[in-house]
This record gives sequence, C-alpha cells and structure tokens, in this order.
Amino acid sequence: MKNIDHYGHWYNEDDKKYIIPREKVSLEFMKKLKLKNNPLILDAGCGDGRFTEFIIKQFGTNVKGLEYSKEGLEICKKKKIDIKFADFNEKLPFKEKYFDVIYAGEVIEHLYNPDKFLEECNRVLKDDGFIIITTPNLCNWYNRVLMLFGIQPIFIETSTLDTRVGAGILKVLKRDHHPVGHIRIFNATALEDIFKLQNFKIIKKQGVIFEHFPKKLLFLDKFFTNFYTLSSSFVVVAKKIKKQEN
Repeated sequence: MKNIDHYGHWYNEDDKKYIIPREKVSLEFMKKLKLKNNPLILDAGCGDGRFTEFIIKQFGTNVKGLEYSKEGLEICKKKKIDIKFADFNEKLPFKEKYFDVIYAGEVIEHLYNPDKFLEECNRVLKDDGFIIITTPNLCNWYNRVLMLFGIQPIFIETSTLDTRVGAGILKVLKRDHHPVGHIRIFNATALEDIFKLQNFKIIKKQGVIFEHFPKKLLFLDKFFTNFYTLSSSFVVVAKKIKKQEN
C-alpha cells in the first residue's frame, strides 16, 4: 500500500533557513560520530531540503536526498540537491553498503511498513554505518494526561482529511487541521524493539521538545526532555550490527 502524499502542503521554497530542536540534536549527534572527511550521507525524507543544506554545510557535498512528495522533490532540485524519489515502504534506490550515515527525520511514523524501511536502511549502510531518526513519542507526558480524560493522543491521526477528528476540546488549538499522514506512532520500548529486530543497536538517545508546543507551557515540555520516555519526541542514533555478531 502506498502512502498518501500529505507532505507537499507543508513545504515552502521561500521559507527562511532555520533549524528546529530535533534537527539541532541530530546534527550534534552526527558530529560526534567522528566520520571520515566528506562522508556519504543520506537524508531520507528530506522534504524541501532545508535541513539537507545544513548537513551539506557541515559535512561536505557527498549528501544525497530521498523524498516522496512531488513538491519537495521540485524544491530540492531547484536547490541543486542530489535528490531521488522514493517510496519508503519499498526498496531504496541504492546499492548495498553504500552510506556512512542515514538521517531520517520524522519519517518512520508515516510508513505502513517501517520494518521494510529499516531493513533497507541496514542494507544500504556500510558495516560500521549509523542511522539517526527522529519521531514523536506516543507515551509523552501530555498524551498520558489526555488519555485519562478520553482525548485522543497528540500525533495520532484517525482521518486523512482533518486532524480535528477525535481531538475533543483541543480542536480550538489546531490552527492548521491538514493531516501530515501519521500512521504508526512509537513509544520508547517499541522503538528499541524494532531497531533490534532489524539488526541495529541503539547507542545514543535523547528526548526533545515539540516545536509547536504552546509557548506559555513550553517550560513544561522542556522539563520533560530530562525524562526520555516522557518527552514529546525522540532522537535516536543506532549502529548497524553485522549479522554474524547477533
């Protein structure tokens, strides 16, 4: 089954260059991997290429992008990013053991088949390669509270037309109710389990804030980043495990 393309709605080629918290943490993690000069890096799900440009600036020009959205692809091409189309539920268009690092920001929660995606990431990564992903946390601190009151957790979408479906009293807070296409939302345990299942070992993890959190309550979301399993979102670094090491 192919994903619905919800993503182009959010892209803006005239958008200012900026970096959000989960990307900042991901970039810092990438720097600490002590990669060789000009490593081969894949930005899987690079959107409009905004963060891809930050990666290129930091690590050199051996950065490739994959994107599902037609709008994202066109914007990246205008930016001269080395970009290809990909359905992340299927085989990735690269040979085995090709990349040093794969970055997949806010991708895995959009997939019907996240196992296939991680399997493919493992295939195209070198034996000492790394994958960095970011994804929302199903069991963050405010979702636990919302569930007690019978309100659907944030980040879960039950309609392909309107995110206000199931939102209860939170409907009034939704400025843009266009879906982003969330299909599978992970908690900390599920994320660790699926990485292990696909021959990856998590070596670093950190909780991060939700960048669209109401400003008056942002101090609370920042506080809960100190508790990984309660944080709004995850940033995880995992290393490919050679099969004979299992």
